[in-house]
Amino acid sequence: MWAEYLPEILWSYHTTPHSTTQETPFRMVYGADAMIPVEINTPTWRREHFDEDANIDNLNISADQLDEIRESAQIREAAAKQRVARRYNLKVRQRGFQEGDLVLKKVTDPKNKGKLAPNWEGPYRVLRNLNNGAYKLETLEGIEIPRTWSISNLRLYFS
Repeated sequence: MWAEYLPEILWSYHTTPHSTTQETPFRMVYGADAMIPVEINTPTWRREHFDEDANIDNLNISADQLDEIRESAQIREAAAKQRVARRYNLKVRQRGFQEGDLVLKKVTDPKNKGKLAPNWEGPYRVLRNLNNGAYKLETLEGIEIPRTWSISNLRLYFS
């Protein structure tokens, strides 16, 4: 049963450095590295050379540095997000419509829903470009459509 493995999976997640922050979530919260369960029962260098006074001093020092650790992790995370966004935006094709272009708009009337109902209706003429991907439309007879339309709900009409 998968629920039996959940504590081990969570422990692994909390004690593994993440690629974006280069820090473990445990260290981000407590300011110190976690001791893995295997180290608790077996004699290791870390347990054999344990000095409680030095440990308390080191914990106080790392508690003072915790804000710096979090800030540097936040900077690394923001840089990783920028790298991902830059890579994604290289593949995105900017599109837009000029005034007077003929477009189709997505069907928004709920009564025409169904498997065989059309997904697009039109054509409509672009009346104004309102910037940021918003457009005002009019019918071919010159009647203005009352609301604005996002570019994600429009596509070019080829006659």
